[in-house]
Amino acid sequence: MVHDHGVRRAVIALACVCALSAPAHAFDCKYDKDNPSVSLYWPTRTLTYGVVASSGLDPAMVQAAMHSWVGWDCTDLELEYVGLVAESDPVSHVTVVRTGWVADGRPASAVAVTNTFYTPFTGVIGGANIEVNEDLFEFTADAEQTCDGTQYDLPSVITHEAGHFVGLGHTKLFNNAPTDPTMAPQVGACETYMRSLADDDLAGLCNLYPAGEPAGRCGGLPDDARVLGNQPFSCVVGPSPGEAGLWLALAGALVGLGPRRRRAGLAKTCPRVRSGG
Repeated sequence: MVHDHGVRRAVIALACVCALSAPAHAFDCKYDKDNPSVSLYWPTRTLTYGVVASSGLDPAMVQAAMHSWVGWDCTDLELEYVGLVAESDPVSHVTVVRTGWVADGRPASAVAVTNTFYTPFTGVIGGANIEVNEDLFEFTADAEQTCDGTQYDLPSVITHEAGHFVGLGHTKLFNNAPTDPTMAPQVGACETYMRSLADDDLAGLCNLYPAGEPAGRCGGLPDDARVLGNQPFSCVVGPSPGEAGLWLALAGALVGLGPRRRRAGLAKTCPRVRSGG
């Protein structure tokens, strides 16, 4: 992480943004809260992260989900797993929260959040932490075999959050269906489709980190007609984990994977939840 003690930290629950019309590619980035024309990006192409040892997460599963975003011809972005870490270590990490999810300021509707620490006005990311909400939701690592209709597929959730980790926001191209891109803002219980990236996800990734070229931005993308939902907007200020200074943290993944019923015609009636971002 960047050790800039002059940077503020705020956690924002983003409003739900639903597209009225969907272009061929409708990916979006995460943005500076106070400067919405500034999209966020990592200044390096090798991003390091660890798994918090006390989380109980399977490192192999986490790596497989995170690394869904690397190895594509159109980008030279790399992710490097550095091993098991403590939450207090100054390294980006993946972890779970088992108690106090709402008390600590996270949205009750979020199955996971990604806190991104960045420098205002430039959008340069210094670190990001993924938190899975085991306080209010149940998960399975093998939804195809063991899901009972109430659990959420952990690899899918982490793959989605990894998209926020690299700097992407929620796509505007979605129909609340299993054909949606990984960065759609909703997922249903037992659904596993977010494990695999869609063309829209790759378009966003390769726009941000084109192979052999400077980092791209999302400013200037077509601004489709949109409807803003009534998801509450809230901020909390405090020191980031493992840091003495203050950081500005944008949680596009903070609008977690709020429960919604599936549409008629799908196999099961399971709640859908907003993806963390």
